[in-house]
Amino acid sequence: MNIEIYSDGISKKDANLEGSSEACRAILKKDDKYCLMHLTKYNIFTTPGGRREGNESLESCLEREVLEETGIVVKALNKTVTTTEYFVDSVWTMHYFTVEIIKEGLEIHLTDEEKKLGMITVWKTLEEVLDIFENEVPLHDFGSNIHNREFIGFINSI
Repeated sequence: MNIEIYSDGISKKDANLEGSSEACRAILKKDDKYCLMHLTKYNIFTTPGGRREGNESLESCLEREVLEETGIVVKALNKTVTTTEYFVDSVWTMHYFTVEIIKEGLEIHLTDEEKKLGMITVWKTLEEVLDIFENEVPLHDFGSNIHNREFIGFINSI
């Protein structure tokens, strides 16, 4: 399933396709809690994941990003939904996957940008996740867009 999201009343033809980015995101569940990444600087929550590098497969991207951000080795199980967000200056495509935990407790390797954003791993119940995406107020102009996208990816994956 592919869900298209348009920012501020623009159409697909208004978006800058040259500024496209592709990423993968994990729906990671353990003991009835879901893993989220909290960007504390802006109070933004996302599912674990990140940008695809070069010609890596979607599954390899997902597994690499989850390991880097959480220290958890996962195996991609099922691609559930893809969201494509259209903005005037860029297009963002996110592929959401359910995953299986293979190994935990490895070293986390955040990028400098993720460190500056204060990225931390949090585990939340289903009710808490839904409450976050509906009610948390991000401290960044695009934070609400990110929460909306993450809600769409999450709810279509569980």
